[in-house]
Amino acid sequence: IELIPDTVLFHYGAATFETGRRDLIALIADWRTGFPDLEFTVEDLLAEEELVAVRLTYRGTHLGPWRNLEPTGRRIEVDEMMFFRFDDGVLAEMWELDDHPRRTRQLTEA
Repeated sequence: IELIPDTVLFHYGAATFETGRRDLIALIADWRTGFPDLEFTVEDLLAEEELVAVRLTYRGTHLGPWRNLEPTGRRIEVDEMMFFRFDDGVLAEMWELDDHPRRTRQLTEA
């Protein structure tokens, strides 16, 4: 957690905003509440100088409230790519691209 400063530039889809350690801890807590068995599998990891790219798959069962959605008991499996830029060994910027439509279908379709 010491690698995450108070302010990080975060790119998610078309949105860009500032976030930081406190927000990211709250985000993780929200995911863990909604998906207590959440697990990540790193499929590929590339790093060069200050840049890191990760392709991963996350899986979990929707057992708690999450983003205004009551628990469905459904299992999700979603592909994601994340990119990180570090400055002097501290996270400065991050990009996240996940298969949001797939996740939504898995949570809402019968």
